[in-house]
Amino acid sequence: MLVKSDGNVKLGDFGVAMKLSQETEQIDETCTLTDRYLSPEYADERIFSKATDIWGFGTILLELCQNQLTHKNIRDLSPETIADSIPETFPHEMHKIIPQMLEKDFKQRPTIS
Repeated sequence: MLVKSDGNVKLGDFGVAMKLSQETEQIDETCTLTDRYLSPEYADERIFSKATDIWGFGTILLELCQNQLTHKNIRDLSPETIADSIPETFPHEMHKIIPQMLEKDFKQRPTIS
């Protein structure tokens, strides 16, 4: 998320600084990411893929819903705990999609085409 000096917010490409290998979808170069947005596969094995971006976006959506920064150890939270932490005033779809985006198994996360 990019915040301009006038307060306008722009949503940028989470992977803009990453160059993925077409064959492996793993990161080609060293990078630095904010810890609380790191997906389990990146935190544990330094594997970066499109699913890593989904995790980061899910973390930001959760923060927006909760109106606060996420739990530092979000990787340790269960999908039920994540869903329960979203206020009831948000649509049911948010209670469903955010836990899917924060699925620990990156192969089970939704994709964006």
